[in-house]
Amino acid sequence: MLFPLWLVEMAWAGRTMAFTWETTGIVAYVGFFGTIVGMAAWNEGNLKIGPSRAASFLYLIPVFTVVLAVVILGEAFEVYHLVGMVLVFGGVAIANRTRRAG
Repeated sequence: MLFPLWLVEMAWAGRTMAFTWETTGIVAYVGFFGTIVGMAAWNEGNLKIGPSRAASFLYLIPVFTVVLAVVILGEAFEVYHLVGMVLVFGGVAIANRTRRAG
């Protein structure tokens, strides 16, 4: 669905993208794992732990984005990334802790 918009952006902004094995692999990875595998895993998680608990795991998306940017794109890992990751993991842990009965 985004392909036509990408073509318009390339035409109007005059940008180009080098079609290398790396860029093609990244697009294929995002297309396959980000859509097919990701949605299947999300649906399975919703079935197993319920949507209210599963929703807190959406906050892990920026954490995985940082990890992939560092590993794939060679971005620098900064202290604020670490602080954010600790806060996100702490929040997810607090939101998913089990409560003791009465």
